[in-house]
Amino acid sequence: MSKAIDEPGLGTLEDERQIIRILTLYNTWLDSREIERIGTEVFAADAVADYNSDILEGSRAIVDYIASSMTLFRESAHVLSNVLLKSCDGDHAEVTAVQTVWLWVNESTAEGVPNWTDFANIFFTWDRLERRPEGWRVIEHRTRVRGSSIALTAGPVAV
Repeated sequence: MSKAIDEPGLGTLEDERQIIRILTLYNTWLDSREIERIGTEVFAADAVADYNSDILEGSRAIVDYIASSMTLFRESAHVLSNVLLKSCDGDHAEVTAVQTVWLWVNESTAEGVPNWTDFANIFFTWDRLERRPEGWRVIEHRTRVRGSSIALTAGPVAV
């Protein structure tokens, strides 16, 4: 049975550090397009992910979905915040967090002028992790978009 984390001990603090690192690497590798690493160093091979109703089973399916989705954007910035280790029993953990995701679209107009309708979304995430021989891995990931997208319609700013 998992215990709630109110005043974590030293072992739990090290686990929390490692778990936050896994979640941070997920965001970092999304932005650097190191998607394959997400499948081996973040998710367990048998992980299940629910991306706002797209249910994916297995790290290969998750990586393929992410890779396909990210082709729509020339750049992204995934910002992780409000990370809370809700429970940890030594080998299993539950974490909630908020992701602010800034996306720059690949599309351009017929004249080749960039389409500056870029946007941001806010996501609430929930993850279950398990300690495996290779370290902490996400075994279940769920994300839900909150509110409407924030559209950015201005063009580039000359500096």
